[in-house]
Amino acid sequence: MADETGTILDQSTWSGADQFRFFRTYERPHYATTARVDVTKLMNRKSELPVFRSCIWAIGAGLHAVPELRLRFQGDTARSYERLDLSPTIATEDGNFR
Repeated sequence: MADETGTILDQSTWSGADQFRFFRTYERPHYATTARVDVTKLMNRKSELPVFRSCIWAIGAGLHAVPELRLRFQGDTARSYERLDLSPTIATEDGNFR
């Protein structure tokens, strides 16, 4: 089934089903990725595009390129999405975040 809510993965054929059944019992199943990235060329380029927006675009392109990063758990269901909406945390000038 594919629609705007994603494609439900068939757990009888999906290779990740065993891991899904294990981790879905966790209260907050999630993961985090951290990487050092050299952005020297990006910072030195002459372009009309803001650096921050360029970075967000690159992160989104990377997420969309890896099918496993487009998976979401919803109860007993695992769904694959073709498109993810990014929601970055932005620091404000007064020290808060939005």
